[in-house]
Amino acid sequence: MNEIEHRYEENVHIIDSPLLFDLVARFSRPETIQPEANRLLRYTYNELLRYIVDVEFPKTRIDYPTRMKKYTSRGIIRGMGIKRDTKTVIVSILRAGSIPSQLFFDLLCWFINPEYIRQDFISSARIVNKRGKVIGASINTVKVGGDVSDAMVLIPDPMGATASTLIKVLDEYMKKTRRSPKKIITAHLIITPEFIKNLHSKYPEVVIYSLRLDRGLSSEDVLKSIPGTYKDKERGLNDNQYIVPGAGGVGEIINNSFV
Repeated sequence: MNEIEHRYEENVHIIDSPLLFDLVARFSRPETIQPEANRLLRYTYNELLRYIVDVEFPKTRIDYPTRMKKYTSRGIIRGMGIKRDTKTVIVSILRAGSIPSQLFFDLLCWFINPEYIRQDFISSARIVNKRGKVIGASINTVKVGGDVSDAMVLIPDPMGATASTLIKVLDEYMKKTRRSPKKIITAHLIITPEFIKNLHSKYPEVVIYSLRLDRGLSSEDVLKSIPGTYKDKERGLNDNQYIVPGAGGVGEIINNSFV
């Protein structure tokens, strides 16, 4: 896959794929409902995870005999693969993150030894004021199976809007871990400039992957510029902290529960 050119930090990766851009656009449309919505969600996250693993995960040399080994000593395939003993933690942020996190867990178990991988669960909710504006996030339930020392931590969350939820989640982990994780990687369908700025102001080491960057409330001049050129003038959130053009309430769509 390719990545779009931008002026954000080097650990921000925005995928440049016409196919995946089209599928995320379909996911965003008001007429996209179940079961199509979750089919699109699974496919796009499957492709995103493949790219993340290829780029970010530790590699090792692998030698596998093929079915031709019984006929010739040359029947061995040699190359680079993923280290099976890579400590990996997947964080499921309920509720929008529940499907992509389970998908990550199931796929990673194919090539990571199950002894080294786990999935944690955190229930979080946006805090809104009387006018419906998002003013923060709360952590309600935490099911964490250990610390994240030296681990690859993956946090799939479809909408990266304000980063308030992710910051709360990372705060929860950082106060309990003995050593720093090897990497913290977040994975999204859509992010905003505000998300990048807020998350990296608290956790600059976090690696961000997204299939789309939305800054739809920026001026025309800013929209014509390379993303990140005018960071202080970019805007992707409305007054209620929802992404524009965005995809609406994704947690509701994914679960078919509009509350």
